[in-house]
Amino acid sequence: MSDSMRVALYARVSTDMQAEHGKSIAAQLRETRQYAQQRHWQVVSEYVDPGFSGTTMDRPGLQALFTAAEHQTFDIVLVHELSRLSRRLFDTFAIFEQLGQYHVGFASVNDQNFDFTSPTDRLFLTFLAALNQYYVDLLKMHTRKGKLERARQGLYNSSTPPYGYRHTGTADTPPEIVESEAVAVRQLFERYATGKYSYQDSAAWLTDAGYRTRAGNNFSKDTIADMIRNPFYKGYIRYNQGAHSQETAQLFPGQHPALVAEEVWERCRQIREQRRTAPRTYQPSYRVYLLNGLLACDVCGRALRAQGTPT
Repeated sequence: MSDSMRVALYARVSTDMQAEHGKSIAAQLRETRQYAQQRHWQVVSEYVDPGFSGTTMDRPGLQALFTAAEHQTFDIVLVHELSRLSRRLFDTFAIFEQLGQYHVGFASVNDQNFDFTSPTDRLFLTFLAALNQYYVDLLKMHTRKGKLERARQGLYNSSTPPYGYRHTGTADTPPEIVESEAVAVRQLFERYATGKYSYQDSAAWLTDAGYRTRAGNNFSKDTIADMIRNPFYKGYIRYNQGAHSQETAQLFPGQHPALVAEEVWERCRQIREQRRTAPRTYQPSYRVYLLNGLLACDVCGRALRAQGTPT
């Protein structure tokens, strides 16, 4: 082994282990320094995460180590034991994956089987990183299959159902209608189906009527656009994993009750399509008023808007 190997030390201890003998940051660094000295390795940096759990990757010391590894400032990462690096299997593989990509070796004082310091061992670390990526991709594939199967069964995949519904029972129980919200949803679709109102008009109408989102905020035009496009309201589950747009997503009959009649939802879809494809020359023009946005209602505080109509 070359005497010029540059080593970065990493130490971590969670809050509940701070007082345990031999587990402190100082104890870990002392043993890793001795380990490096015995092998004539040059310690060039030390990264520590005191009071951080090994079950999360969101650690400042670990993230700083990754940044330094990317810039090739050291050749080996050395820890006291593997659990100091991570306590989760997939996180450990993810760390190995990054080190393998940066051609950085890894060693543990108390886990001799995890010694990837020689060129051959570091090559194996690269293979290990590739294997981890394979398992990650495999997990994603199974997750997609599971979500698609739920959609085929008419079950919603999100933990938060659309406005107008709420979850009851287990994850395999379809959402039920919240009547206090459903009134607003039905009127929203019926108004939009007339072709007289835009997303912004609809958002202003809901706000003026006293409705708020579940977060307590005013409805925005983007929120209204998502609601108008959502086939959940007509009783369908949309599965758009891998789809290029919402229009190309797969639809499956849902187990939940519909809030909007099929013909009303279809009329809204037609209006959306007409407005999307309408030439700019045919879109309505608006006059600019000097006091637009400067005046406010003394009751609700909202900005007043002006609009004229031809006579």
